[in-house]
Amino acid sequence: MSEVLAQGELHGGLPDGLLERVAREMREHGREPQAVPGGLRLEGQGARVEMDLQGEAFRIRIAADDNMAVQRVRGAVIHMLDHAVEGLSDRMDWQGGPEPGGLPPNVIFATVEGVSRIGANFLRVRLRSDAMETFAEGGMHFRLLLPPEGRAPAWPVVDERGRTVWARGEDALHTPAYTFVDLEPGEGWMSFDLYEHEGSYATDWARRVAPGAEVGLSGPGGGDFPPGDWILMGGDETALPAIRRILAQSGEGRCGHVFLETGDPGDRVPLEVPPGITVTWLARGEGPDLLEAMSAVALPPAGESRYVWLAAERRLVRRAKAHFRDTQGLAGAEGYFSAYWSAPA
Repeated sequence: MSEVLAQGELHGGLPDGLLERVAREMREHGREPQAVPGGLRLEGQGARVEMDLQGEAFRIRIAADDNMAVQRVRGAVIHMLDHAVEGLSDRMDWQGGPEPGGLPPNVIFATVEGVSRIGANFLRVRLRSDAMETFAEGGMHFRLLLPPEGRAPAWPVVDERGRTVWARGEDALHTPAYTFVDLEPGEGWMSFDLYEHEGSYATDWARRVAPGAEVGLSGPGGGDFPPGDWILMGGDETALPAIRRILAQSGEGRCGHVFLETGDPGDRVPLEVPPGITVTWLARGEGPDLLEAMSAVALPPAGESRYVWLAAERRLVRRAKAHFRDTQGLAGAEGYFSAYWSAPA
């Protein structure tokens, strides 16, 4: 690895059990850190993260292939730190990585080539950019960067502490996350599917945007392709693009079960499925829900190459996570449970 380095350091005011909290948060995000004397180590996606705790000094060292990977990984580390200990990252001093004051290296600009309908409630958006190689590695997802209607875009910048700073208030960008459906970095284009729903700023944008319009993108990030020779997956419409891409990237020898819940049969689009995986479509409000259907499947024994993946409404995801972790004994590294949206209370 031709390394680019970023180092963060914090002295004093450290809570008890800091490393244990951080390790737990990493596992919640599907990462399995390695415990080393006095610290933690995590590798993946072309980067290495080392955390060291000595007395009242806490240090983080990030080594990655390039500035884009450094900034992406640093953003993920900061996110996990803030969840582990609120406000901790605000007190860290960073050196290395992208130059302050400039555009983050994981932000690019693309041109809309077209929008087409692929299902009753899905639109497919195709984008082109000379910088699409930026998205060649690093995750399944990216974010659209949409400025408020009628206002000039206020793009993010890297601050003196190495953090990506986003505009707030009237200039705040709308930043919905999507999954790559097709990604051809060498050819300079990609596409993604957008689930239409009323009241969505992104839906309104996709319906009115004209070919040739410019849009900002950031990423890639999060949502690694899940491991496992055997896989159990579930999702509603919001997860359909991610599940479609995971299935398309799965090897021919993978086996398992996939459950997809929709409210409109018109969203049951064709999928590229390995022969050993069965796909079951569920009608919302008729018969078992996602969790009931997934829970009826017997998991392979612990120690075998297995994985459970679910993305849906927040409360269902919480119940599913508790069921598979607490009742079924699924280890943290054997599952991914993500709330893609929240129903009104």
